[in-house]
Amino acid sequence: IDVSGPVIELIARCLNSIEKKETIWNTSFGGSNGETVCDKIISRVLAIVGTRMAYPSDFRFDYEDEEESEEEMYRAQLRKQLFVRIVRLRKTAVEAFMGVSLSALPQPLSRAQTSDIEVALRLVYHYAEGRRPPPGAKTALKQDVSFREIIIALHQSDVTGHPHREVLLLYYDIAVRYATVLKDSPDLLTRLLGALSGEHGLQHSHERVRSRCCYLLLRLVKSVGAEVMRPHVEPIVDGIQILLFPQAHSSKPASIP
Repeated sequence: IDVSGPVIELIARCLNSIEKKETIWNTSFGGSNGETVCDKIISRVLAIVGTRMAYPSDFRFDYEDEEESEEEMYRAQLRKQLFVRIVRLRKTAVEAFMGVSLSALPQPLSRAQTSDIEVALRLVYHYAEGRRPPPGAKTALKQDVSFREIIIALHQSDVTGHPHREVLLLYYDIAVRYATVLKDSPDLLTRLLGALSGEHGLQHSHERVRSRCCYLLLRLVKSVGAEVMRPHVEPIVDGIQILLFPQAHSSKPASIP
């Protein structure tokens, strides 16, 4: 019997109660070692969410498959009902948790296990959904120094060299959601556009990556503005040309024996 759904709902109700009546919780149940009972509950739930959000090692990211679709729905519940609430309640603790999760990954990031890096990036992506006032992404980058540093560190890493397409796409989703940071960092924008327009993006072997990168590129241009993008037009055009005229670019001169 699968009880995961009702358990998530129960925990969500507890978090909702803590959000509204935290003082009563702490007064009624006390705490120890300078940590309130609410601190302990939220910290424990956050650790469980981080563990349960990781996909099985054999997960294929085939959302048309019934079993894998159910896995994704379960994780969506974890993110929306639990993780986002925890961000609202304890953003500093979540920032620290994300930092630890990313620091625990092997370096370089391109060699990290897919399930491990996917969940770490997933937390970063959905962090904005719990920040207030909206839009959460701008609030997070403006007010949360540690989180801003996490985004910058991701851009400076070699995550675009990871072999799994879903890791690539999740990183690009993060880049677009938190694109504000790129307006003041032309070097980071150059790195990102180089990956997006190259073999890890528009020229990727998988059609899902190519298609998604086209969409994300349009969103990125809209987010940072034409003026910021103007110096970076050439690599983007080169990537698009290869998509439009693949045969012209696939022909190579014969090698000399």
